[in-house]
Amino acid sequence: MGADAPTARLPRAAARLVGVEQVPRALVPLLAVNTLGATAFSTFFAYVVVWATDRLAASGSALGIAFLLSALASAAIGSVGGALSDRVGRRPMILAGWGITSLGAVSAAAVGTNTALGLVSIVVIGGLGALGAGADLALVADLVAEDARAEAYAAVRLCANLGSAFGPVLGAVGLAVAGWYAFFAVATALAAAAFLAALRWLPARGAHTPEPHADGPRPWVVLRDLPYLAFLGAGVLSFMVYTAYEVLLPRTLLSDAGYPAWAWGALVAINPVLVVLFQMRITAWASARRAPGPQLAVATLMMGLSFLALLVSTAAVVVVLVIVVFVIGEMLWVPTGQALAERLSPDAMRGAYLGAFGATGAVAFALGPLVGLTVHDAAGPEAMWAAVAGFAVAGAVIVLLVVAGVGDRLAAREQDEAAQPPP
Repeated sequence: MGADAPTARLPRAAARLVGVEQVPRALVPLLAVNTLGATAFSTFFAYVVVWATDRLAASGSALGIAFLLSALASAAIGSVGGALSDRVGRRPMILAGWGITSLGAVSAAAVGTNTALGLVSIVVIGGLGALGAGADLALVADLVAEDARAEAYAAVRLCANLGSAFGPVLGAVGLAVAGWYAFFAVATALAAAAFLAALRWLPARGAHTPEPHADGPRPWVVLRDLPYLAFLGAGVLSFMVYTAYEVLLPRTLLSDAGYPAWAWGALVAINPVLVVLFQMRITAWASARRAPGPQLAVATLMMGLSFLALLVSTAAVVVVLVIVVFVIGEMLWVPTGQALAERLSPDAMRGAYLGAFGATGAVAFALGPLVGLTVHDAAGPEAMWAAVAGFAVAGAVIVLLVVAGVGDRLAAREQDEAAQPPP
């Protein structure tokens, strides 16, 4: 994978299965931290609705407000944390994020059946826990050379999916054995493990960490970079399409198509399986073609337009086909989008720019379910899926225009990198 030899060899059978025979040695500690962190985060959030309903007796509207505030806090705090990482380094912000997450899990266990405090803990864990998210994205670029970053982001995403598969199972074991206190003990232990792994293994700097700007970090420059803001807008639209998969699809299958609740558990498992098996291969194929704008446009259209098949039929075979097409688009979009966001970022403000890009997902999770469910309740599932397709088309058009407009900027950066001596 590019210029970052020597590499760390993974177990051969597993590596061949997922298409990752080698990863840069410098990236391995971050992969370990992210796997533990994703396991911790998914442990809590896979059961947060069940906890709020069963233990806190929270109303649907109150829970919805908590999720909205959590998403908005995550967007703001993730952006601030990314900008701060340009000044203090990536490692302190990542440590702060996982430290707060572990303390948040403890506080959630301590609230007992107090509804208000429990909902506040959801906001705290989802919001303050994002403090290291921008730094995490920036650290990938700090550790790995330019020509290998898309595949590095794909490897990070693969590990996150592995963690997301393990987390709910571990949470279920704790819940089944000794109730909610054991559940939160598991979540706390996993978040603390991510913190300790980051403390022990993450470096203060990477081989490709940029030198600080002479005037210090200037995060407000993101707000003046109109092409990048347009790219962030495309990111919000694409992630709003993603929320259609996570929120709108299960709701309409259960409420409109009459699927039993257990069926969604089987259908949702398709996503992580496909990501683990094919993410690296798809990203390697996309990276070799070096056409991020068209790739992102096609990926966004695949994600959004796939749902239109549900206007024809909601039979199980159609739903499976929709999910498969959606996941292929998702696998093409996420690492390519992250790598392009980094390429559009000035080196000295990498954390600020990638923190802002990471916030697009949180903004989308605040807006997507609200818009989609409102349209569904007002005009039915057909109008809802048409709206999702509209988000995808708008996002695809914007990203094509942005990439076409910053072609000289990308070309100049590639020339500068080609002129630099190898590390």
